[in-house]
Amino acid sequence: MKNITLKINSFVIAGLLALMSGAAMAAVPHTFAAGDTIRADDMNANFTALDGRIAKLEALETRINALETHAASTANPHSVTKADVGLTDVENIKVNFTATTAPGVGNDVNGGYSVGSVWINTNTANKQVYVLVDATSGAAVWKEIQLTYDIGDTGPAGGIVFYVYNGGRHGLEAAPGDQDGGTGAAWGCYGTDITGAVNTTTGSGAQNTAAILAGCADVGTAAQLVDAFALNGYTDWFLPSKDELRALYLQKGVVGGFGDNMYWSSSQDSSSIGAWGQLFPFGNQTLITKSSLLFVRAVRAF
Repeated sequence: MKNITLKINSFVIAGLLALMSGAAMAAVPHTFAAGDTIRADDMNANFTALDGRIAKLEALETRINALETHAASTANPHSVTKADVGLTDVENIKVNFTATTAPGVGNDVNGGYSVGSVWINTNTANKQVYVLVDATSGAAVWKEIQLTYDIGDTGPAGGIVFYVYNGGRHGLEAAPGDQDGGTGAAWGCYGTDITGAVNTTTGSGAQNTAAILAGCADVGTAAQLVDAFALNGYTDWFLPSKDELRALYLQKGVVGGFGDNMYWSSSQDSSSIGAWGQLFPFGNQTLITKSSLLFVRAVRAF
């Protein structure tokens, strides 16, 4: 645009010079000195000549305004075609950032999608991502991009991955730090049997935590602390089961930030007074009275 402006300015200067000095504009026919007697015809002739000059300047101004408007236009004022400049068809690659379902066969070329388009299902914890490999009308084919994780990677929520399965597509991630503020927290409800929180296997921590939250009204429990934790918009954290806590201990050097003390699991003993804890300095797992204050680390599944 700067070059166009310079060219227009040069054109204006050249045009003015031509009008002022060349045959494009007639000279004023009469000149007068102080004390001269001026005839009406002579004066009228001068005014006529000046009117001609003004008309030419106004015409030039109109042309300059038209050129500036033309130069600023982005609407292809010359109707240049792609063939004129050697372009071929450009694929309409589209990205859907706001979908809440997986794409289907009807999300095709008629919807503005072409091969290579991306679809992100935001209604899942891991934000499923799909790429279009066939845009045929009514028969679109979308392939899910398989995201995989290794132990030590940053997980989908921003935690540290400490357990993986299914080729790394699924697993568990731990919060970067503890949720008890360094003072520890009770498991809660000493003497109350939380029947739905006795599972110990990997994959049962979320169920245990939900049972504790539903069946224990004590304030400030380990389960409540992890349930209140949020990271990068993810709020589905839970207290690990006995086996999940063991897996976390085995990767404590990878995850980091652990204290030299016991950590709570969400697995209650068969009695109403104890739950399983993990001693992080040495690796022992043991039953601890539910009123004891132990450290708390939230985890989540992906």
